[in-house]
Amino acid sequence: MKNIVFIRHAETEWNLMGLIQGHTDIPICKEGESNAKKWKINLKDYTLWSSPLQRATRTAEIVFSKKPKIENALIEMNWGDWEGKKLSELRNKLGKKMKINENLGLDMRPVNGETPREVQGRVSSWLLSIYNLGNNHVCVTHKGVIRSVIALSTDWEMKGKIPIKIEDGKAYSFNFSNKKKLTYSSTISMI
Repeated sequence: MKNIVFIRHAETEWNLMGLIQGHTDIPICKEGESNAKKWKINLKDYTLWSSPLQRATRTAEIVFSKKPKIENALIEMNWGDWEGKKLSELRNKLGKKMKINENLGLDMRPVNGETPREVQGRVSSWLLSIYNLGNNHVCVTHKGVIRSVIALSTDWEMKGKIPIKIEDGKAYSFNFSNKKKLTYSSTISMI
């Protein structure tokens, strides 16, 4: 059984403003830097991975005091034309079209973006590829990726309330057994 821990990057200015980031490469802000310096997690014999986006790589470097291995599969969901916008603004502007799209859950697709199901597919393929690379892996990544992993592990279709709340300063541990099933293990406070 493999242990895989997912951590969301520290805050950016866009997080504080409530803007969708996606692939837009926004750095963590001063508040994010300060918060990441407080995060501690007790792990042994792990491989550290990160999304290629600077908000994730910088968080990994601060929390673990080393450079992570970069993995493109851990990049945030591509929000396409919705990046840089607030969800509330999109709901107001797009109205019923937005509601119908959001109700698709795993198959919701932002204009010129990707679906959460596609995120699941790339993360699942990567998980299979690292299965034989040791027992413990830590991934500094993004909320969209963690949501997709939670959906994968709990069979949540991304409709209704998320079964595991994603919070800053928390790590989400999953077990991956027999190269087939990812299961949620625990939420770890890093503060």
